[in-house]
Amino acid sequence: MTVQELAALLKKEEIPHGVFLFCGEEDYLIRRYLADLRARVVTDPSFASFNHLIFEGTEIDVGALTDALRTPPMFAPAKLIEWHLPDLNSLREKQMADLALFCEEANDEPSTAVVFLPQPEGFDPGTVKRPSAAFRKLGEMMQIVRFDKSTDSALMNWLKRHYDHEGVAVTPDALRAMLDRCGHGMDVLASETEKIAAYAKANGIAAVTPDVVRLVACSTTESDAFALTNALSNDDPRGAFNALSDMKARRVDPTAVLGQISRQCGDLLAVALLMERGLPPEQVASELGMNEYKTKLYAKTVARQSIARLRRAVTLCAEADLRAKTTYGMDAYVTLESLVATLLAKK
Repeated sequence: MTVQELAALLKKEEIPHGVFLFCGEEDYLIRRYLADLRARVVTDPSFASFNHLIFEGTEIDVGALTDALRTPPMFAPAKLIEWHLPDLNSLREKQMADLALFCEEANDEPSTAVVFLPQPEGFDPGTVKRPSAAFRKLGEMMQIVRFDKSTDSALMNWLKRHYDHEGVAVTPDALRAMLDRCGHGMDVLASETEKIAAYAKANGIAAVTPDVVRLVACSTTESDAFALTNALSNDDPRGAFNALSDMKARRVDPTAVLGQISRQCGDLLAVALLMERGLPPEQVASELGMNEYKTKLYAKTVARQSIARLRRAVTLCAEADLRAKTTYGMDAYVTLESLVATLLAKK
């Protein structure tokens, strides 16, 4: 299913149902279409606690999903089930078969929509021309929607529509200047467009030019959670905090970043424990169901760290995750930043 087909589906009078998988790197669009799906399915906020069920975890609990599916919606025509952060790359044969049975039942249930929301590292779709084996298998069970990074041309057209909506003229060179200065993240671009438009209107500027962009817009370094975890693996404080600062500016979900760091620390510890038993990286990859190239990279990382430090990292991640999800009123980024600082400590 393309993004355009999803948009058309959400505009139909019939409430969407069936199983969907939203994947890709364009978080802005994923959030937008997830919000649209929620609005179409969960029509009465008074009963959202019954009709909007959210699960989270790398391993999918098909039993819990099935129980949620078979529970009828409460005083509403439909309900929505979400599973966040699943690891769909590592599904074993039995797990894949169980998931297929669930999807078959869910696709036949007209009162329920189910959406899986993996992080990029939790699902490798391959390319459009050469989809991955996981994409082909899961595509037989559910509607997969790819939210890939937009091309420069598409982003410039999107920016132009934003300026038109604000009632501000903009030159083509200014649109290009925005990509060069602000990067390609749609969250940052949307925010900077609003700021530039406000400045232009307040100062009576006839059309936004590259000079206006350079004066008003913030320069952005494009980073992602991969940059952060790579920096942590390499004990690179500067790289880690630069990546963290960029993700914070772009309002990347801190609990998702915490989840990725936790997953990496757990994988590193598992690799270290198996290598301590004398297993070569190839066998470690087989035992853990992990990509062999990734396992070899992790093997180099654990060779520089003690198992005691890796165990401590896993414990710190678990404690941070608990604080982020249970401490009322706390900014989860405070917890994330403290975790990163502690993981980089030379202890």
